[in-house]
Amino acid sequence: MSALLIRLGLFLLPFIFFFLWLLLVRHLKRAGGKINPKLDYAIMGAGLGFIGLYGAIFYFYAQSTPPAQDDLRYVPARMVDGEMVPGHFEKRGTEPPQSPVAPQEN
Repeated sequence: MSALLIRLGLFLLPFIFFFLWLLLVRHLKRAGGKINPKLDYAIMGAGLGFIGLYGAIFYFYAQSTPPAQDDLRYVPARMVDGEMVPGHFEKRGTEPPQSPVAPQEN
């Protein structure tokens, strides 16, 4: 769930900044068009701060996630006796499942 929120937040971030920039420009145009350079630096600093925050969240999320186990292999989903067996991971030492369909001879 947290990975989904991180990805969604990273996707929406440029749109949020564009919307805020659009509101700021409209407000400044109504106020006479004078732009304070300190305001520019504050906006850039806030943008970099948000990017840094998302980078830190991604870094700590990656550090807290356990690494993949090398001794596992993926067995894809398959049909056995008309029933769907979902895909799963199993130890590498076990034998792979055989296809229930016999090979055709020509």
